[in-house]
Amino acid sequence: MKRLVITTLCAILLFHAWAIFSGTYYRIWWLDIPMHLAGGAWIGLLFLYLFTERWNVFSEKAPPVPNGTFGRGLKHRVGLFLLLMGFVALAAVLWESYEYLYDMFIAERHG
Repeated sequence: MKRLVITTLCAILLFHAWAIFSGTYYRIWWLDIPMHLAGGAWIGLLFLYLFTERWNVFSEKAPPVPNGTFGRGLKHRVGLFLLLMGFVALAAVLWESYEYLYDMFIAERHG
């Protein structure tokens, strides 16, 4: 999964760089939408990699938990999905804040 995370990030960054330098973002106004979707999907993939393989928080290798807490069944999958969505939402809010601040303070002053 590590290779998938890195390969996907490189593909997104290469396409993004091409779109910036070729002016495609200005010619195709809606291209920003699938790029945000791809970035969100990559953040979700990163979450799964970090929490299931890298840190073993939600993997089968994780230590057993007491009864009535976050287990391995349906509750586990629903909880993992909710945490994943929260992680992606947090990253999206931070990214949109970055874009807004960049547009307001840097891009406007420098061209």
